[in-house]
Amino acid sequence: MRSRSAPSRVSEHVVRKFPRAEVGAQVKIAFGVDPAGPADLEAEAAIVRLMALYCHAIDWGDADLWADCFTPDGEYHGIRPGGTDNVVKGREALVAYAAKHDSPPVHYPKHMVWAPVVEVDGDQARAIATFAVLNDHGAGPVMDVYGSYEDHLVRVATGWRFQKRFARVEAQTEAFAAGGAPVEK
Repeated sequence: MRSRSAPSRVSEHVVRKFPRAEVGAQVKIAFGVDPAGPADLEAEAAIVRLMALYCHAIDWGDADLWADCFTPDGEYHGIRPGGTDNVVKGREALVAYAAKHDSPPVHYPKHMVWAPVVEVDGDQARAIATFAVLNDHGAGPVMDVYGSYEDHLVRVATGWRFQKRFARVEAQTEAFAAGGAPVEK
């Protein structure tokens, strides 16, 4: 298993800036050509599965399952264009936040995540991925929002969980901006 503290000589650090976020947000993650060891591949597969479970849980209105994707003290940051950071901390707040989302039969949202890049370092990991949410507001399907995730994950007794998830919205429809995701006050 390759450690982040000992990167290969072919690894580079890539910085991706989010100019629309207006909060100076950056994601730094190492990319390399070193093959991951078996333990890293198992961890990566479990983390990608967690990312998918997160999507299905919120789409089908399972607030408890969605909150279970996080550590008990986990944080979700929904960062909108303009820099507004909607921070939701702790299991109780995460369950309440997820419960406010429209789900079947009101709407049938489809959260999607793809192009994940995961770096595992023992019982911690960082990941980036692209996301989009499809929905139907009565006039046919639309892509409501898209952006990128930055995840800080930890391995706990029950598997991998998000310790912090930053959802950086890069573009959104007017319907989503008006209330597509609940804003905590």
